[in-house]
Amino acid sequence: MLYSMTGFGAASLNEDGITAAVELKTVNNRYFKLSLRLPDSFPVFETRIEPLLRTVIERGTVNAAVRIQKERSGSDYKICGNVLRSYYEQLFALSRSWGAEQVPALDRLVVLPGVIETTAERSEEETEKIWNITQRAVRKALD
Repeated sequence: MLYSMTGFGAASLNEDGITAAVELKTVNNRYFKLSLRLPDSFPVFETRIEPLLRTVIERGTVNAAVRIQKERSGSDYKICGNVLRSYYEQLFALSRSWGAEQVPALDRLVVLPGVIETTAERSEEETEKIWNITQRAVRKALD
């Protein structure tokens, strides 16, 4: 069990193209108070991390930051043709109305919002794999 309530721990694990990095900061407090920052795409981990922290930390203010990154492949992205076409047509019409000779270049339009979408949906199995790596990183940071 942790005896001092003031401390710092950090750990990072990289496995199968998934990286989980955890940073813990604790300060004295009469009660257990957790402030947890997680990626928006992993809200389910919040209910799993607090009990894990409580196995080692009985009281104190705990600031925990968890970063999770997964390597992506080209098949994880899709160009949304109708959005790209809409941008192109609007810019083409504007350039013609201004008397410009240049047509908008497609390579400049793909960076506009909504043109490229991510298609990768996480399966329950993949979520559990990511949780396993994250859990071990949390435990290392606690150590």
